[in-house]
Amino acid sequence: MHSFSGKRKKMLACMVAAGLAVNLAGGMAPASAQEAKEAGNGVETGSKQSVEAEIIDLTQRLNDLESQLKTVKKSETATKEQLKKNNKKENVKWSGATKSGYWADSTGYAKLKSEFKLYGDADIGDGYHVNMGLKFKSTTSEPSWVEKAGAGKKSSSYKYSSEKNKIKLEAANVSKEFNKNLMLRVGTMKAEIGEGLWLSKGAVNAVLAEYSVTPRDWVQICYGRDSQDYLVNDIAQNTDPASQTRLLKFIDYKHSFSKDAFAGIYYGSQQPEKYIGVYGEAPLTGKFWVAGEYVRNMNNDKPAMNGYSYGYDYTGAKAGTKAYVLDLNYGKAKKAGTWGATLEWLEADQNIFMDSSYTSFDDYIDSYGYKGFATILSYATSNNSKLQLLRYWGSNNPVSNNLKSGKAMASQNLSSVYVKFTTKF
Repeated sequence: MHSFSGKRKKMLACMVAAGLAVNLAGGMAPASAQEAKEAGNGVETGSKQSVEAEIIDLTQRLNDLESQLKTVKKSETATKEQLKKNNKKENVKWSGATKSGYWADSTGYAKLKSEFKLYGDADIGDGYHVNMGLKFKSTTSEPSWVEKAGAGKKSSSYKYSSEKNKIKLEAANVSKEFNKNLMLRVGTMKAEIGEGLWLSKGAVNAVLAEYSVTPRDWVQICYGRDSQDYLVNDIAQNTDPASQTRLLKFIDYKHSFSKDAFAGIYYGSQQPEKYIGVYGEAPLTGKFWVAGEYVRNMNNDKPAMNGYSYGYDYTGAKAGTKAYVLDLNYGKAKKAGTWGATLEWLEADQNIFMDSSYTSFDDYIDSYGYKGFATILSYATSNNSKLQLLRYWGSNNPVSNNLKSGKAMASQNLSSVYVKFTTKF
């Protein structure tokens, strides 16, 4: 094997490199070593320029791609935001509640009750909202002898087992938010004040305005009719219409002292009655808190009951009537595993309400009045369900000058027990 000197090795390497360069460039072989050297230098220079040009071109392409990518991302974000807005405007938010339980009182009357409410709320844009709701109710009564007080005496009658199934339009209204402080609602809706001693009921046809005077001061004004007839009622009606509606109007002002403390005052009328009332809630110490409401009926002229469920069974009162409720509470059954207890005093004069179905205490207060105390135990079985035991010890509360046929209303025990299970979704 021949060995080459360093000079010859270097020359051979240059020749190989030159040959490779020529082949890569697609050129022809040089005629001499000098031409090969010049050709090699030219190729090297051209290659550098070509690489630099390619780098510049690639850089420009990358910049273009980045710009296009940013544009696509902006478009995608805008599309997502638009979809969210469209979904918010078009989608209906559904909510509801169920209630089932057993109720019995000392008169011998007992019933199984079941209710289902379904609400839908839709944002249709420009500050407009649509709210709709239906209530389905089924009540099955147990057969029993029922003793009921009358004018100066008590009488008993046998009640056969029966079932009532009803459907009511709870809500069908449109609201408009003009700004953060003012909202106007028109249609069928729930009307509620304070603790619900006078008014807490759905299916009221009205115009309602809510205005936030300050972050802590709030006013609601309502004008409408207290209609509550059921859309479907399987109990035969002997009157047409089934009930006589009355003009309902009120103004309610509430001030919040803190997150858990507030007080309010209201004035209203439910033809021909005129009411003024105060209410409030406040924490005491630890988990103890209080709540209460007082209402006075200033109407002295009690019309006699007519065939359209308008008026009073007991008339003749020449003085105003009153009602109040006071609660001492411990804890609140809100989240799963939590519980609450309430000691309550409830007192309502006879004839405080012409129709007691508008009060949230309609299981206890009627035209005979009510006076007594209660213990209420509540336990949250989940974040959206609650089990309650309500035990009332009381009697009717006749007013001496609420007379019928010259005889005062008889006194009667009206104690009751109610076990109910409620859910919200």
